Amino acid sequence: MDPVAQGWLEIVVGMVFCYVGYSAARVVIAMWGAGIGGVTGAVALAAVTERIPSLGALDWLPYVVVIGMALVGAGLSFAFYGAGVLIALGSLGWWLGTVLSTAMGLASTTAMGVSVLVAGLVIMAGWVLELPRLLLIVITALVGATAIISGLGRVISAQVDWFDVQEWTAQPWLHVAWLSGFLLLTVSGVLVQRKAKSERTLRAAYQR
Repeated sequence: MDPVAQGWLEIVVGMVFCYVGYSAARVVIAMWGAGIGGVTGAVALAAVTERIPSLGALDWLPYVVVIGMALVGAGLSFAFYGAGVLIALGSLGWWLGTVLSTAMGLASTTAMGVSVLVAGLVIMAGWVLELPRLLLIVITALVGATAIISGLGRVISAQVDWFDVQEWTAQPWLHVAWLSGFLLLTVSGVLVQRKAKSERTLRAAYQR
């Protein structure tokens, strides 16, 4: 996909997550499932292509696999509350673990272990806390703000590496500007969602 088109897609999806993520729980969970399904399909196809190089010559195959897996992930997440929530929380925990591992400069094997551990902890926390409204509002606002910033960076060809100390030193004000934009989007998303009328827990919002 063209980087600019991908950037605009990230911005649109990010806006949905950031500002109506909790109220539109069923749709958002389905979108999240589609994203995870697409990524899973791409990773699986890359692994298979490495073993069977001839498949790499089929230009149409990546589209079929990624779109097909995205539809499967979206369908499962939309139809089954538990599956959608587990996919969403697990992917969020994995992302947080990856960010933490990158920031700490851990080896790949250790980093994977940390990502698995954090994913498990996030799932357990969400299950024990019964996914209260504020927790999900904050999570969807964070995810949405991240997607918007990433998409904007693609559109204007100005993405930054948040964990590169040398880049922070060379262009501190640019990084501060991006970080400020991220925080502003997150806070505004939380405030907008808190003012919206919605149920106390995600299960209630999901089953409307």
